[in-house]
Amino acid sequence: RQTAQVNPHPLSSGAFVNGSPAQESPFVILEPRRFSEAIDDIIAELKAEGTWSGDVSQQRRILETFAWITGDKRLSEYNHLDVAIFKRGLLRIPQGFRYGTLERGAMSRPAAEVFAELPALTHETRRDPKTINRDLSFMQTVSKHLSETSWKSRSATALVLDFGAARLKIKDKGEDLRPPWKRAHLECLFDSPIYTG
Repeated sequence: RQTAQVNPHPLSSGAFVNGSPAQESPFVILEPRRFSEAIDDIIAELKAEGTWSGDVSQQRRILETFAWITGDKRLSEYNHLDVAIFKRGLLRIPQGFRYGTLERGAMSRPAAEVFAELPALTHETRRDPKTINRDLSFMQTVSKHLSETSWKSRSATALVLDFGAARLKIKDKGEDLRPPWKRAHLECLFDSPIYTG
């Protein structure tokens, strides 16, 4: 008798029936490991390649957050919709949020439950778009890395999970927060003999 184990996330796709995918995967291989089970390998491989170095606790937290928000599916169950799900989840998380880990704290519970308990975001509690783009950028690196193995697309050139395309547009406020030259530097330059002759 076959029973379907459907992922609890309402927008995610892919169910497994007796360990086999019930629908066609966008990937060449069917990887049975869950995303959280691959995190250590992903980090080790990206460090070995020189893409990441030093302390990778921030990258680990972002990968765990992706697993948590998307329901920690099997690698072959992910698809392009999970990029939007992750982005929406990131937009829902306030500044100062205590993530915990997948074993303890907020991320040990279903994301939908935690989000339902969070107060509405205000201008003061909303995370900076640059921070959200950083998280999406780290996941873009992971997606490109996995596109060589577990997330290799059936289409030769397509990147199935394109986090780069989901980055937020940063509004230019017209102010240069870090001008390249200070007034004293400009005065020194333009008063120098090489400039004045």
